[in-house]
Amino acid sequence: MHAIIYKGLLYEYAGIICTTAVWGVYDADAYLYKILLFAAKALLDDSTDFAYHRGVMKKLLFSRRFQVLVSFLLSAVLIVLVFSEVSWSGLKEQLAETGFLPLILAFPVMVLHYSLRAMRWRYLLPLQNITTFKSRFDAIIIGTFASYVLPLRAGEFIRPYLLSRESQHSFTVSFVSVVVERFFDLAMVLVSFAVVAGMINNLPPEIEKGALIFSKLALLVFCMIVAGIVFPARIKRLVEWSTGFLPESISKIIVSAAGDFLTGVEVLKGRGVLLKITLLTVIVWFSTYFLFYIFLFAFDLPRTFFAGVVVSVFVALGVALPSAPGFIGIYQAACMAGFQIFTSSKEAALAYAIVTHLYQAVFYVVYGVWALTSRGIKLSDLQRGSKKPA
Repeated sequence: MHAIIYKGLLYEYAGIICTTAVWGVYDADAYLYKILLFAAKALLDDSTDFAYHRGVMKKLLFSRRFQVLVSFLLSAVLIVLVFSEVSWSGLKEQLAETGFLPLILAFPVMVLHYSLRAMRWRYLLPLQNITTFKSRFDAIIIGTFASYVLPLRAGEFIRPYLLSRESQHSFTVSFVSVVVERFFDLAMVLVSFAVVAGMINNLPPEIEKGALIFSKLALLVFCMIVAGIVFPARIKRLVEWSTGFLPESISKIIVSAAGDFLTGVEVLKGRGVLLKITLLTVIVWFSTYFLFYIFLFAFDLPRTFFAGVVVSVFVALGVALPSAPGFIGIYQAACMAGFQIFTSSKEAALAYAIVTHLYQAVFYVVYGVWALTSRGIKLSDLQRGSKKPA
């Protein structure tokens, strides 16, 4: 089970590095990028200076306490920065003028969004072991709820563990399906960022360069999925060869993670499965964009679909960074960064971020608690169970 956790951290670090390519225009994230480079060098470099510190650095990076500390510190810093840029009286005024009808209309869109995710998950699992729509839907919501109240995105492990309890799929199979799902989501977010960046005039050169990089990354991710389907054995040998220069402990984790990925994409070999998942991924994200668009009508903000797309893409990129449970601080900072293009009212942007974040949190908590209670289990039971060796 420790290997699975390490692989989860590997995917997390990959997300951080990708996000830093866009957010690197800000000093705080440039420092984060430098820290990651130093950590990587300390882990890989065989020189006398770094060899001595390698063991300490490895323990630090994979330490649960260190991960929690970094997450809370980043959230705390962003919360302070965000609230220091607004007028408290102006923020109170914007919050008081929040419209409730758009929030009511957003509820069925949220349900539709997670229904589409549950439908897509079916095709990411081996079809010979049938899962019910409700078990997939509940696992997704409960997993999201867990990530909102527990540190280190515990929901990413609780979600597949819950499904494995209620189906014939093993935890490993369920976990790998979530990993493959993340690759599809990543490709869609990268494409979306590249598209919206190309539609905005007078962007800083760093953002334009980031859009070009992200469009190439999206193509690379999709090519990796297709190559994994068509040439799994060759891809595995390529990964083993390319990681041969790394320390054995790290090489094993990367090779094992690649093996899990290749196992996950095997289900895509079925007739039309890849096309169905790709189309469902596009629809899933358009439902996200539409949700953020509806939220705009509750505030004194530009009410265009394009604005909803831009803000949701910024949020999707932002939450890849480590943060406290529920993406506190990260969510607000990402919303305000997205709205800089459309409005000069930081108070309205922050009001949008606070209300929509709380709205989603209430949805996850209420449904998550109900779903757990109806099963007669506690979130702590799932958390302990997901840590047991598979």
